[in-house]
Amino acid sequence: MQREATLTRAGLTTPRAAAIAGIVFSVLLITSLILVRISVPADPQDAGAWLPRSWKTVSLALHLLPFAGIAFLWFIGVLRDRIGPYEDRFFATVFLGSGLLFLAMLFASSAVAGGIIMVYGAMPIRPCNALKDEAERSYFKRLPTSFSLDPNDVDKLRNAAQRLLAESGEFQRLLRDLK
Repeated sequence: MQREATLTRAGLTTPRAAAIAGIVFSVLLITSLILVRISVPADPQDAGAWLPRSWKTVSLALHLLPFAGIAFLWFIGVLRDRIGPYEDRFFATVFLGSGLLFLAMLFASSAVAGGIIMVYGAMPIRPCNALKDEAERSYFKRLPTSFSLDPNDVDKLRNAAQRLLAESGEFQRLLRDLK
């Protein structure tokens, strides 16, 4: 009787562990994705506008991802243990490989987002009004970004960059520090 209860209890721990790991992974990943979605605007024209008001929310979302990754690996391991000897080698390779690739891409994208937040923390974004002339600013905003620009446009861009660097206190300090 005692041996039968032990076998039954051992048999129930693997599915329960898989369920718990899957639920923990799902909750953490969904929470992280929702936090990023409500913080970062969908409009690419608002690039960087979200940083001043919601970088802490995105940072929280990024800090949840390693725990989601651990739960996902645990989930994969428990499922593979549950399948046991019935698992095909090809299926095992694809299952584990795709899971690891998913986590690698998830962690790489979170590292990029974390890098953006760290750079913003080191030097906050200022409004795009460094060019004083409104007409010139409007011209450069409408300039198509492509690999081939008209030579006149290139000259205008170089002249504007030269003026901006000459007026930039940070760039002048960098030049002094390099000497």
